[in-house]
Amino acid sequence: MTTATTLAIVAAAAAVAAVIVSLFALRWARRSAVAAESSAGSARDAAVAARDDADVALRAEKARLAAEEEAAVSWQVDWPRNSWMVTVKNTGQRTAYQVGVALSPYPATGGGPILLPNTDEVNPGGAMRVDVSAHEHTGAWIELSWYLDREGAGELRRKRLGLSR
Repeated sequence: MTTATTLAIVAAAAAVAAVIVSLFALRWARRSAVAAESSAGSARDAAVAARDDADVALRAEKARLAAEEEAAVSWQVDWPRNSWMVTVKNTGQRTAYQVGVALSPYPATGGGPILLPNTDEVNPGGAMRVDVSAHEHTGAWIELSWYLDREGAGELRRKRLGLSR
């Protein structure tokens, strides 16, 4: 055997070894890629779950704030016997501003609701008196509208209450 033959055999063995090493490297790279893809998928799933949890928490907070605002002003109607005046009391915890009052139409005339002058504000525990003469019929109501701020910049809130003795 000559030196050239020996070198050729060694070169061929080195080439075979390089191919084997390359095959193992490719196999390892493929497994790493699959693991990375799986890890990325898990991270995506975790991010989606976190976003969903944040959305649920945000909706719950909005619902809580809406419930607080709804309960901020609540109304109670007292209509004593033998009286044409009802007392409408703010039983909530906040002042109602620019309180508007509308009454159901008189039964004899029909038509639209009867609008009464606005009241500037009704404090918590405070009340206003409203003349409801000729409203002793089934289906009579009083509708209140108000703002939670003095300037009327927020949302106009409305509440319709039935009138009965």
